[in-house]
Amino acid sequence: MFGSDKIAVETLSCLHREKQLVEHLELVCPPDRPSGKRGLKLLPVDTKIYAQEHNIPVHSPDIGTNFRLKNWNAPKCSIHSKPFDIGIVVSFGYFIPRRIIDQFELGMINMHPSLLPRYRGSSPIQYSILNGDETTGISVIEVSPTKFDSGRILYQKECPIEDDLTFETLSTKLAKLGSNAIIHTLSNILTLRKNAKEQSEVAKSESSKAPLIHKDQGRIDWSSSAQDIYIQFRAFHGCVPVFTTLHGKRLRIFEMDPPQISNSSVSDSAFGSIRYEKSTQSFCVICGCHSEIGIRSLQIEGKTRTSPKDLFNGFSKDD
Repeated sequence: MFGSDKIAVETLSCLHREKQLVEHLELVCPPDRPSGKRGLKLLPVDTKIYAQEHNIPVHSPDIGTNFRLKNWNAPKCSIHSKPFDIGIVVSFGYFIPRRIIDQFELGMINMHPSLLPRYRGSSPIQYSILNGDETTGISVIEVSPTKFDSGRILYQKECPIEDDLTFETLSTKLAKLGSNAIIHTLSNILTLRKNAKEQSEVAKSESSKAPLIHKDQGRIDWSSSAQDIYIQFRAFHGCVPVFTTLHGKRLRIFEMDPPQISNSSVSDSAFGSIRYEKSTQSFCVICGCHSEIGIRSLQIEGKTRTSPKDLFNGFSKDD
């Protein structure tokens, strides 16, 4: 299997448990990445941690291997030095060329957390929330040697997006759905390949991109409506920090309440104005469109994570 993040861990663990279906399993993942202020500590990806805990052999491209895996070849099976039957890809991060795909007798398949061709790219979960979609899902496709996320569709499964789901919680749901879909695909691979559908056959209106999310996209503009801010929080929480600034310091937000309509006494206050609401023990922030939103957990730059109640009491003592 080829993969890196927590979504990939769900598939890796599922494959590891399927002893009757999977005779032997090994992992290919990105190399350990520098961590810490000076980058002196090397941090393994989530799949490598799981694999080492469960004695699954691990392989990684050398640090500096380019995006298209130039001069790198897929490993042979460690127990009999033969090629693997099939390659499974979930959140790997490298482009896999034809010469590697052809090293697997049955080629390679990829689980992507969207209903392709909608949201091709690295951030499908975030964009499905940002765009207010009511439904998303997973796709199992053949790995294309020419373009990311463009192979023939073997299997798809829908998943509703409830109003309170965040990137983190929706990722968990799709990871489980996707791992089950991989097992279903492996169990029915010949039939699914026979009935596979080219993505070009799907209406062009369904095609959209989900490019990489950047950290600055987590910055809140309080002149936006509370509804838009809440959607932004849901889309990015667990992916990039959701933050604002207070007296020149960054304030990171960990929990938000659904938006409310402001009462008339505060609706004309400046965007970003904050008051402490004792009844809910939250900070209420004035937003655009005469709306406000509640914050329940936050962290001021240089401090530990705290609640509005504790922060308010601390300010009161300082006064």
